[in-house]
Amino acid sequence: TVRDGSLDVARERAGAIAEAFTAWLEDSQQALRPNQQVTGLVIDPGTGSTGPVSPRRWPYLLGGLLVGLLLGLGVARWRQLADRGVASADELEATTEAPLLGAVAYDRSVQDAPLLTSLSPQHPRAESIRILRTNLQFVDVDHDRTVITVTSAVEAEGKTSTACNLAIALAQSGLRVALVEGDLRRPQLAEQFGLESTVGLTTVLVGRVELDEAMQETEIPGLDVLTSGARPPNPAEIVQTGAMEQLVADLRRAYDIVLIDAPPLLPVTDATILALLSDGALLVVRHGRTGHDQVRAAVERLQTVGATLFGTVLSMSPRRAAGRFGYGYEYATQSTRRRPRRGR
Repeated sequence: TVRDGSLDVARERAGAIAEAFTAWLEDSQQALRPNQQVTGLVIDPGTGSTGPVSPRRWPYLLGGLLVGLLLGLGVARWRQLADRGVASADELEATTEAPLLGAVAYDRSVQDAPLLTSLSPQHPRAESIRILRTNLQFVDVDHDRTVITVTSAVEAEGKTSTACNLAIALAQSGLRVALVEGDLRRPQLAEQFGLESTVGLTTVLVGRVELDEAMQETEIPGLDVLTSGARPPNPAEIVQTGAMEQLVADLRRAYDIVLIDAPPLLPVTDATILALLSDGALLVVRHGRTGHDQVRAAVERLQTVGATLFGTVLSMSPRRAAGRFGYGYEYATQSTRRRPRRGR
């Protein structure tokens, strides 16, 4: 067997080996077998392979595919680690080209006390929500009754907590507020306020109950909540109906402001539909976790459908990062820390 890059060269060398062997056999037959006559004869010339015998394509193709996959995963992981997330107000404003309306300070007690009603008025989280409320009242001055969708790029950004507390703060300022559960995939409003979840948005949309009957009052004067109702198998389709558009119109007439807690923008399309039905959207971005690419993709989703982005909220921010929007709280805290001198 002879291998060479040229089929003709390989065939010629194979023939030369056969001829050399027969010649050696004739010369050496007396020494090998003195009493026998041994003759060598080439009965068939060397034949070449119909195709290349080396390299074998499939192992190389599979190996290259595996290496390419590993390299791709490595590059994706590197990009994920390199994009450590939005870490400042300036970065967020530059990425979204929208105003930053507030920064909610990180609070370890949020699991035990998620709502403002359980916090003191001087608490940093309560102060940051009030500042967000104040800034929000200036972004849509042309409308007396406003519908706002609160969403985020991905999950676990703090959008539901922001929507609930913003609704509470708006109601505490004297407005009639409706908070709507627009996240029909992972509804949380009923649990947050301790309300009934079986009757809500979906039961109104399918015509089982009237909107007035489905709205539930809360302990906060002026704040009503429309929970999710039964979970539908097709959330995106059910919110993209004329019934949903009519429901939003009815809520707009009945309340000063309507907040819709929507699902994240990137995993599903529900939020873009709800944002288009609203006057605008608030994008909640988690400090240090939400990547710049994710924020840009979320903004592009809103722009694609023609929805308005009122502004952004930086959630779970360190106190220093939230200090830009919490000067009033810091000033009050420092004032209360000053102890009066005792007179002699």
